[in-house]
Amino acid sequence: MVIDDHMVRIDRSVVDDHTMIITRGPQDHFSFLVIPLHADASAAYTVMTMAVQDSNCTSAEQILADTGITPA
Repeated sequence: MVIDDHMVRIDRSVVDDHTMIITRGPQDHFSFLVIPLHADASAAYTVMTMAVQDSNCTSAEQILADTGITPA
């Protein structure tokens, strides 16, 4: 797709069931944790807080499990 005259490629990379990777150029890679729609707002907030910690090395699956969010 084209956004503001820049080509944005959306592709799927298998990391685990709850992570999506967006790539912008050869060195810019962004990893997104996908929170299931059925997640409680408070638990979702906790998940986001845990995921963005600089020292975080916990998998997306484990972060969701630690907050009681289960896949649909």
